Amino acid sequence: MEGISGGRLLIAASLGFFILFGAGSGAASRPAPAEPAASYVDPGNQFRIQVPDGWSTGTDVDGVVLRAPATNAILKIMPDPGCFEGTPDAALEVINARIELYSANPEFRVVEQPVYHPVGGHAAARAFAAHSESSSPVYLLVAVVIGPEWATVWTFAGFMNGASELTLASAMNATLDSFEAFTAPPHTTFSDAADRFTIAVHPGWTAVAGTVVGGVSTDALIASPGSTVSVIVASEERTVDGSYEGARPVLQEALDNLSTESGYQILEAPHPIAVDGHPGAQATVSWAPSTYAVVQVLVVLPAPEWGRFWGFVGTMFSWDAAIARSCIDATIGSFDIRPAALPPPAAPESLSVLQAAYPWLLAIALGATGTEGLVLGILIYRQRQRRDA
Repeated sequence: MEGISGGRLLIAASLGFFILFGAGSGAASRPAPAEPAASYVDPGNQFRIQVPDGWSTGTDVDGVVLRAPATNAILKIMPDPGCFEGTPDAALEVINARIELYSANPEFRVVEQPVYHPVGGHAAARAFAAHSESSSPVYLLVAVVIGPEWATVWTFAGFMNGASELTLASAMNATLDSFEAFTAPPHTTFSDAADRFTIAVHPGWTAVAGTVVGGVSTDALIASPGSTVSVIVASEERTVDGSYEGARPVLQEALDNLSTESGYQILEAPHPIAVDGHPGAQATVSWAPSTYAVVQVLVVLPAPEWGRFWGFVGTMFSWDAAIARSCIDATIGSFDIRPAALPPPAAPESLSVLQAAYPWLLAIALGATGTEGLVLGILIYRQRQRRDA
């Protein structure tokens, strides 16, 4: 996971409090609060903000960008998949995850620790930091707003180059405090055409059946806006013992074969999991299919009543994993297996479970990250811009 570099700073937003660095040993004074002027609705129709007078608005690969006139100061608002409860603890958890990511760069330092400060009826938290670049300090206002109804975390980040731009912090704060989330569409449910299962779909997410990933036809491909996070659901008609002990060998074989990939790490070793009352096995890995790294959650869930098992592969970029993981867990956790109408078919005797299963699960894991794949491939250029800008 790379740290912050140059103008990228992967940040965008404003804080509800204002802190100034003093020049030398003297303490800087607080400017009078700025009054936002124009109303702005984001392209995703999720929220409205008030834009400071004279500031320009636009969008980039990350989200909404506000630029102060005649300066290099910008305020960005970045929506990312995040399925958290709207509580103070959740807001602090998310902002600390952001701070931990940025702190990978040795030039980044937190000046004011995160504090809880709700915005527009939503749980939110803020912090103040600095990043030195070629001896020229960049001051950072960082905030997160939790939007459970949208399955979204809005990260606000504003950066100001040098002490001369710190007076713009009050305008950024006013914009943050003006944040107003719109009513989200209801969560929906994807139903399997064969009436074998249902699974929840977050607002703005898509769910399709029959997509071929890694040479395997999937039961469902569920993806976030922009497809930065995905959950693939597929099944194999095999008789597997409906227990963790029955599921683990299938998962372990897939992990063993995935271990030959570049940068492979086990983040969570195989362990028991229960979904809709069905015991299964889960593991989490990280590997690098290209110049970027991904984190994948792999689950094997036997369903003896259907004479098959389901496999899940949740995929996200490594730098988003601390927050995006919440949506993968919520999606997999919503899986509901329908009662089987007929007795399960007998398992083929000529092929063992392991021989049949692990290439299938491995193919999905590999296919979900292929540079030409449907899930993440189209985003590589986008995310390189995001990391290197």
